[in-house]
Amino acid sequence: MDGNRQHFYFAIALVAITAMGGFVMLEVADTITSLALIEGSFYSVVRNGDVRLSAEIGRSIEEIDLDAFEKGFEEIDSEINGL
Repeated sequence: MDGNRQHFYFAIALVAITAMGGFVMLEVADTITSLALIEGSFYSVVRNGDVRLSAEIGRSIEEIDLDAFEKGFEEIDSEINGL
């Protein structure tokens, strides 16, 4: 009878250890998934920021007043012609 009790406790210990190991593995997988999703959202935010920055740079380039540059070039041309 005493041997049966030890086998029973041993079986309960094995089930408990296996259940705890499974629970820990599920928690680790959940944490890794959460970190991957957070990383993906950070990448998306950075990527969108890069796109917005590129658009802002493109817009500012389009808004440059070319007439001011042309006047400067005309002055340079006249100085070159004066040489």
